[in-house]
Amino acid sequence: MPRSSAVDQALEDRLKTIVPGNGFITDLRGVFGPLDSPKDNQPTPYCQWSVVNDSRTGRAGKQCTRMRSYQIEVFFSKAAAHGALSDAHVDLIRCFGFDQLDVDRQFPGLVGDEEEATPVYPAQGVHTMRLLFNFSVTYVETYR
Repeated sequence: MPRSSAVDQALEDRLKTIVPGNGFITDLRGVFGPLDSPKDNQPTPYCQWSVVNDSRTGRAGKQCTRMRSYQIEVFFSKAAAHGALSDAHVDLIRCFGFDQLDVDRQFPGLVGDEEEATPVYPAQGVHTMRLLFNFSVTYVETYR
């Protein structure tokens, strides 16, 4: 399995831990990958992650250092409180270890000084509001 696939799986596994029983405020009702199609009646909040880009940052022989950027969209009912978006942002920061000084407790390869969250409020005819969370990780891929 390519290392990129392992990083993707680790990301999805981390997202699935965002529930109050694990000390989070947000109770994610579903985690979906880039090729998944949540149902129209999917309970909220739920999230869908995707790879924004993946670029080579260095090379040594058959190995390359790469930076993989992700976007996580957390979907809420338009009736959700505005604070729910802020809660989800803090939970994502905690989930991936941006709040940890000990690198062993951070998501592997986390680029710790790069993350941003953008709220997207419902427009007319739209039934959800979203939080867009972007961050990057570095990893090493071996090409045989």
